[in-house]
Amino acid sequence: MKKPSEVIRGFTFALYAVFFLFASATAFSEEIGPVKIGAKDYLLPLPDGFCEASKSPWGVNYIQFLNNLSASAGGDPVILNVFRDCGSLKSKQQERFPKLWGYLAFDRTVGKAWLGQGALNRRLRKTLSNESADDAGTQLKNLTDRSLEKIKANIRIGEIKVICDPVGTKRGFMTCGLTRLVTASGHQDVYLVSVIFLRNREILTLTLYRNATDLSDLDGLVSAGKKYLAAL
Repeated sequence: MKKPSEVIRGFTFALYAVFFLFASATAFSEEIGPVKIGAKDYLLPLPDGFCEASKSPWGVNYIQFLNNLSASAGGDPVILNVFRDCGSLKSKQQERFPKLWGYLAFDRTVGKAWLGQGALNRRLRKTLSNESADDAGTQLKNLTDRSLEKIKANIRIGEIKVICDPVGTKRGFMTCGLTRLVTASGHQDVYLVSVIFLRNREILTLTLYRNATDLSDLDGLVSAGKKYLAAL
């Protein structure tokens, strides 16, 4: 199995995206259906505040984009579901840009985990600790508007700055960060929350995003991640 740092990088292939370019959705489901991982079917929780959008026009294009992006980076992705905020799916105006979005996936090039969630959590925590030794690893509770602006000013496109302590349980591992994406007009800062967990020995990652304009914007995303972690 690859190193935890490679696992993290392998599941952040959407960080370099112009991901808002596609038509908005029409169909949606408020419940996530069973997903097949190997020969087994699993029922997984729906992220709080998100709707499953894999069969919508936006979702079809987003999945294709993620597949192409990961394959071009040497990955072998399995995109299980993509999500966006329910309001944009239900909107009669069919909003072009989602307020919240994300995906659930695993990468077959990462390899299977054989030592369980606890061992994976310890390795991920150690990797994050080693890679977040600078001010980018400042705890969320200690961030001020000024320090957030400093992080945003120094961040490079595609680079992830960890901005809260990871949370590990017997069910999974969660962390959150700030990154800068390429957009049609230049770049855009976004918050992300990732929940990494095991099913059928595959390392799955749920990654959720929202635009980063204020620290309060991260609160709901972190809450959704914690609820998902608790529901696994």
